[in-house]
This record gives sequence, C-alpha cells and structure tokens, in this order.
Amino acid sequence: MSHAHRNATRRLLSSVFGSVIGLTGLAVLSSGCAASNAVKGGIDSANTTVSGTKGSVDASKQIGTDLKSEADKALGKGDGKSGGSGEKKEDDDGKRLQAKVTKPNQPVNDEINMPNGDLMDWKSYDLGKIPARAWVTFELNWDEGGVELNLDIYDQTGKQVVQSPGRSGVPQKTVLLRVDTPGVYYARIYALGKADATVYTVTLLTKKGGPLAAPVAVLGKDKKDEGGGGAAGGAAAGGAAGGAPAGGAPGAPGAAPPGAAPGGYPPPGAFPGAAPGGYPPPGAFPGAPGGYPPPGAYPGAPPPAAPAAAPAAAKEEGGGNTIPTGAIQGKILQSIREEGKLTLYLNQGTKAKVRVGMTGYILVGSDGGEKLEGGSFTITKVTGDAQSVATTNLSKPLGKNNRFYIPKEKK
Repeated sequence: MSHAHRNATRRLLSSVFGSVIGLTGLAVLSSGCAASNAVKGGIDSANTTVSGTKGSVDASKQIGTDLKSEADKALGKGDGKSGGSGEKKEDDDGKRLQAKVTKPNQPVNDEINMPNGDLMDWKSYDLGKIPARAWVTFELNWDEGGVELNLDIYDQTGKQVVQSPGRSGVPQKTVLLRVDTPGVYYARIYALGKADATVYTVTLLTKKGGPLAAPVAVLGKDKKDEGGGGAAGGAAAGGAAGGAPAGGAPGAPGAAPPGAAPGGYPPPGAFPGAAPGGYPPPGAFPGAPGGYPPPGAYPGAPPPAAPAAAPAAAKEEGGGNTIPTGAIQGKILQSIREEGKLTLYLNQGTKAKVRVGMTGYILVGSDGGEKLEGGSFTITKVTGDAQSVATTNLSKPLGKNNRFYIPKEKK
C-alpha cells in the first residue's frame, strides 16, 4: 500500500472513531443529568413528606396541650402559682417595697394564709412626729389559737431593730419599740407553720390610753374596708401599752389574758359577773386582787397544766425547783440587749405591787419552778398597772424562757 493511501485510511478511521466517542459522551452526559434530576426530585419529595409529617405532629401536640390546660382549669388544678382561673396569685404586701402605709392608733384587720401564698405582710408607719427615744407599742391579736404569729420591726434604713418575742402560748403579742430616730418604721408580720392561716388585728399605739380610730380591714389587693370590717383576732388592741387590755376584757374569747397564771381558763361567761362571751374585768373574783383568778379556781375550769404555787411545805423564799408562796408571777413580753445588759419588759406592774429595786428570777421553760442560771434581775422602772422594766446580767438569749417570779417582800 502506498504512503498516500495509508494516510487517507488513517484520517478516515480517526474521523469515524471521534464521531462515535462524541456521540457516546453525549449519551452518557444526558443520562447522568436525567438521573441527577430524578434523585433531586426524590429528595425534594421526601423533604416535603417529612415537613408535612412534622407539622401534623406539632399540631397534634398543641391540641393535646390546649385540651390538658382547659381540663386543668375546669378541675381547678394549678402549678401552685395559679388557681382554677389560671391567674397567678400574688402577695401584694409580701415585701418591704410593697409595705402598706398604715396609720398609728388605728386597728388594721388583715390575714396570713400560708397555703394560699400569703406568707407575710409588711406595713409602714410614719413616726416622724414621735419624740426621739419615746416608746410606742405594737399590739397583735389573731383568731386561731393553734397558729403562732411573729412581728419584727425595721427602721427606715431596713435595719431590724426589734425581734419578735418567742411563742406566747396565746393568740396575742405585745412588742415595744423605742423610737431612737423619728421617721418611717416597718412591721413584718408572718406565721411560723407551713399550714398556718388566720385573721389578725395589728395596732400601733403611740400613747397609753389614747383614743383609737375606727378599724379598717385589708380585704385584697389595693382594697380596704373603711367601715372597719369584722373584728380580727379578738377585741381591737387596747389603749394600754404593754398588753394591758382596754376595758378589762382580753382579746378573742378563750384566749388567756396577759399576766394570767399559766394553765386553763374557764369558758367565756362561765362565772358570775362575766360579760356575755368574754372574761370579767380584773379583780372581779374573790382572792384575785387586780388580776385574773388562778386556773381551776371556779366551776368548769380545766385543770391547770402545772401548779402555780409551791407545795405547802415549800419555804417562804422557795426551795429547790419551787416557786415561793405569794410570789408575783408573770411573763416577759420582750427583751432588748443594751450597753452590755439585757433589758426585760414585764407584764406585771403596780396592780401586783411591783416596786423599783425588787429582785426577781427568770424561770426555765413553760412550767415548773426551776430558775434559769444567771437569770436574776432587778426592777428599774414601773410604768403602769401591768408594766414594768428590769435589767439582768444574763449573757445568753432567753429563748423559750419567758416566765418569771418575784419573791414576796419580807416585812
């Protein structure tokens, strides 16, 4: 074969093979694009299906949640912060920032209800017109005998200046405040038990025996009953500072009167001369000059929790763990540590013949005649019928030791 013929054959074959390869490439490319488009279409379809399924599930969950919420509302269920209506409960005076402005010498009826979220109440008093170092008195009475309320006092800088006395054993407390700096003072009222609930009345007295304004009742958020509402926790606080009852009748029926000997008291109206539903005025019984009769001294009275006096064999001055015959007995209403000494505010005064210079003893616990170690005191001031002040060198807190006795003076 000639050289020219071989070159022509080579060119022909190259042209044929090039065309075949080109056509094959186009076919493969076309097939790949079609496959890619098919796969992409499948993915988009799957995404659409998943999105639709997720939307259906979310809608079903929302419907279930809405149905449960409506069912809970209908049944009155809540999360502890909302009631059957779904509204959040709010204690609108549960912080010092929310303290209710309260007038001195005006009884205020209010309520503590731990189960319903009303944990504590704050009240503010403007004592800017009270002379410096003058004394004022908070009186707190409440309805439920099984409940224990406390009342702490803070000055206008937020510093606590008076701590509430300990358990009183009766539904009432008296808290004294010396106004070192005239201005605004705050009272914090709260219960001790998680299930405690009671109506109470609090009164700030600026003058012993002074007149009182008509009581008001705090009925709810930003609401007051200017007509006085119902009485809370017994009679409105009396005019006498230090817990002496105004008019001679104690607070709620069945409550032990201040200064009374420990033990049981008769039901209201169970003895001659008693006011209907209440207790008689002090001194209305033979053998009880200026005070209430001892427990069990009249028909129907429950037996005393502990003997109020020493056995007949006890010595005049008292021996061992016995209270001397004829001793003056009472309760410590409040204690304040001042200048290294403990100042005691007692609920016995001129009616019990307490005099300046007399020596007394703090007793241990709620009954019995055991004297607290280092708990002797001296009367420094007698301020009223049922009020006196004493000082002691006792270095430790009183705790629950809030009883005392003063031996009868030797003639």
